[in-house]
Amino acid sequence: MIKKVLILGGNRFFGKHLALSLLQSGHQVTLLNRGQADDGLGSQVERLKADRQKASELANALRGKNWDVVFDQICYTANEAKKICELLQGQTQNLIFTSSQSVYDSGALLTEDTFNPAAYEFSKEVTPTEDYSEAKRQCETVFARHPELHPVMVRFPLVVGRDDYTGRLAWHVQRCANGLPIYFPNVNAKLSFIRSDRAGKALHQIMDSSIEGPVNCACPGDIRLSDLMTLIEKKTGRPYVKSLRPEDGTHSPYGVKNDWTMNLDKLANAGIALPSLDSWISDLVAEEAAKLRQ
Repeated sequence: MIKKVLILGGNRFFGKHLALSLLQSGHQVTLLNRGQADDGLGSQVERLKADRQKASELANALRGKNWDVVFDQICYTANEAKKICELLQGQTQNLIFTSSQSVYDSGALLTEDTFNPAAYEFSKEVTPTEDYSEAKRQCETVFARHPELHPVMVRFPLVVGRDDYTGRLAWHVQRCANGLPIYFPNVNAKLSFIRSDRAGKALHQIMDSSIEGPVNCACPGDIRLSDLMTLIEKKTGRPYVKSLRPEDGTHSPYGVKNDWTMNLDKLANAGIALPSLDSWISDLVAEEAAKLRQ
């Protein structure tokens, strides 16, 4: 069944991979963003230009339109979530929100019920700059209060890939190659990851599934930070320099104090299978190392 799909965002990283996946299946795709980056999709998509933080612009862009599914890739505050829920009343049957593993505190193989947005209460709204984890929890809570939209909250771990604009994996590769120190609070901690192209494809698959509510979405398997650094050492040919304290600029953006991984049973039970982490992480690190030799 061909669906009309709106993506808030969708012009870079895994939002663009989502758009590509939907287009390849014949769906009608509309992107809504500020129009400041070329999505490279040409006439394959329709475009709405609006700054979602400006209520009037957003309302004007959405007025009189409807979609079968709306993906919200760029919601970061409770207020933004409230506004989009208000504007989409009667205009869509399904809202899929890109959330984050950050809604959880640390822990191993965390299940979705570790954080229940439907039961969560908050009094003071925060921005992602103030507290990213709390901001995402608040967004989920707002969406959970709108069952008429059949909301899905997709909790992604760290997303990496060739198009990773955050540069966090590249940061480790570059510092190792250049002999610069790196500090980890706990180099034995394990992390979950997903590759950007697979994140986009997974969002598409979730749309086609019966999943509702929160769902963890990562590539199966995890990696210990010490093992990640061993892999980087092999690909760069240089040992990484360990910093014993978090001096200026040395703290790893992946530096966590404890394991931070997710249970993927709900995703698997919906029939969504992603490639294991160990099937692609080595190649991605090798590509980052190769860039330094060009």
